[in-house]
Amino acid sequence: MNIYKFSYDSKQDALNSLANYYQISVQEINSRTDEIKPIIQKLGSYIDQDIGFTLWEIRNLLNKEQRELDNPNFQISFYHRCITNGQQSWFEDGLLNSVDGIASFMHKVTALVPEIKNMNIRIESLQNIIREKGFNEEKSEIDGINGFYRLKDAKSSIGFDISEVFDKYDYHKIKALILSVLKPTVVKFYVERKANELDHILKNYWDLVLDDKAVTKRGANAGRGKTIPSSQIEKIIYLNRE
Repeated sequence: MNIYKFSYDSKQDALNSLANYYQISVQEINSRTDEIKPIIQKLGSYIDQDIGFTLWEIRNLLNKEQRELDNPNFQISFYHRCITNGQQSWFEDGLLNSVDGIASFMHKVTALVPEIKNMNIRIESLQNIIREKGFNEEKSEIDGINGFYRLKDAKSSIGFDISEVFDKYDYHKIKALILSVLKPTVVKFYVERKANELDHILKNYWDLVLDDKAVTKRGANAGRGKTIPSSQIEKIIYLNRE
């Protein structure tokens, strides 16, 4: 059964995703860009009804005969920035939510840097900080895993290498130790979404494609508190320390 798939390794990759959705060629999309841009710009601060009508305008402009697929769900790739030991086995348990993830992370780094054991870092304290942050930002104590919509944004976001929980209180020393032994990494993974979320994804893709040169920190709570299994990891990219 066919399913729509959205991916943003590059502008061309995103255009391929949009072309696949609208069932036309990338060349046809490019030929209509000047007409699509003002339609998207009209939205400004939008509401759901505005998105639906605007995307209906674009669909009619590109392909009035677009067929509906049997499966209304779709897949979208996200790009998670983190630090790892440079081994694929780091992700053998998949991509975890924020609370489970910090516990797993601490067990892994303690094995790599034994002196961390002597710092008396309580994993429960770190988890409590993350729960509070999740509730304040996502209205849920367990969120994540988070991801960027575009690969290039993940690659450029050095500040996302390590959880901001280590910027609090007396965790600066452990942060320096961790950064000294682990490698910046970007993980591409996909999730499945239901049809009622498609309009928001299309709006984000049009915004980003039409202004692809801009660097944005636009991301999402991609995991929504659930584990992303390792089978949904598409690519692991190890970066050089800048």
